[in-house]
Amino acid sequence: MPTYSYFATCPAGLETEAARLLALTVPASEVTRRCGGAVWFNLPEALSPQRIPEFVTNVFFVIRSWNTSSAPFAELVKQAGKKSGLSSLPEGYAPETFRLRFSRENRFESVDKAVSRAAEGYIAAAAGGLTDRDGEGGEYWFIIRREDWSAFALRLPQPKRSEVSLAQGELAPSLASLLVLRVLRERDPRVILDPCAGHGAIPERCLRLFPGARVISCDADAKAAAALAGRFSESGRATVRQSDLRDLSWIEAGSVDAVITDPPWGMWEEGGYRDPEALRDLYRGLLASAARILVPGGRLGVLTGAKREFEEALASDPRFSAPDAEKRTDLLVNGKKAALYVLEASPPSASRSISV
Repeated sequence: MPTYSYFATCPAGLETEAARLLALTVPASEVTRRCGGAVWFNLPEALSPQRIPEFVTNVFFVIRSWNTSSAPFAELVKQAGKKSGLSSLPEGYAPETFRLRFSRENRFESVDKAVSRAAEGYIAAAAGGLTDRDGEGGEYWFIIRREDWSAFALRLPQPKRSEVSLAQGELAPSLASLLVLRVLRERDPRVILDPCAGHGAIPERCLRLFPGARVISCDADAKAAAALAGRFSESGRATVRQSDLRDLSWIEAGSVDAVITDPPWGMWEEGGYRDPEALRDLYRGLLASAARILVPGGRLGVLTGAKREFEEALASDPRFSAPDAEKRTDLLVNGKKAALYVLEASPPSASRSISV
């Protein structure tokens, strides 16, 4: 029985979460490695492009691979031409037109024209298809990674995603899934709060990924809160309130297992949050509220592009430890440099009930 090998890319630092989601969405998958913004996995049958998970950025069918990072592209092309495996591509994989890509450590490189033409020649002979260097057909990649791994692979076409219509500042559902799992790694929360829920991506993913949890969504904006109430009206596990994150007095102390949120960064919002001190004040309020309502050891996850302002607020709050390599994951979100902070709090123990 054949085994099909794949290589998928995801945001760096969230490989463990991507592997976990892969097991949920593609149950037959066997993850063989995860690191450096990538997950390697095998399947007993070919992956249909329609089944490509939404939380990965690219998926490649691995035609040949080598345990090296030092071989030049010319040598990989030569070796692939001797025994490429192209004649046994899964049905429907071979594109009608194609172009070549050469990627070293996630950066495209140019190669000698003779090398690329040699590769184009044996691809066309073995798998069919016409070379179209400027078109939108398939893509065969020669990949060199720093993990002592190189490959000749076919990039699978990405399915159409709903994320292309996201509103400005709206968090993509695919990224929200990874963030939620990163914050709640190896946890089974009973109560999760997003005190700045906006369009609702984080609460929606919490409801999906943790079917036993109660999820509370708040937003200071009346229209946003009303939209959230409509979105989650059919869920018996969702509570929605219009509330400023600095005033969560209606939630009892020590009653929430995790606070996960994507508060304003000061980049898209109109008004006061463009001022750094206003952002620091907002983040100080968030930390104070979270410290009061979290159970001892409860998790706080904050995604922000205003890293300096958040860390300055964090430095003045002894109830949370300062970020280190494990607690801060740098990301690109909508082309902006951001970071996910995962912290633990130790507020006084109190009742777990919630007053709403």
